[in-house]
Amino acid sequence: MHLLLVSATDFEISEIIHCLNNPGNHHNAPKVELLISGVGQLKTCYALQKKINTKRPGLVIQAGIGG
Repeated sequence: MHLLLVSATDFEISEIIHCLNNPGNHHNAPKVELLISGVGQLKTCYALQKKINTKRPGLVIQAGIGG
């Protein structure tokens, strides 16, 4: 399964990025792809549509502060 994690800024999901990039963490999670979309509904919609058209994920999770 391909998982797409979407956030407006990398600061909002910095802990998750650190966890995924840490070789000491052994997890059996599916392949996780990060999408930093930019702030705002229009930027998020555009970036998400562009990404989904190139590679269809099995699950999309929007994470962040949420304004």
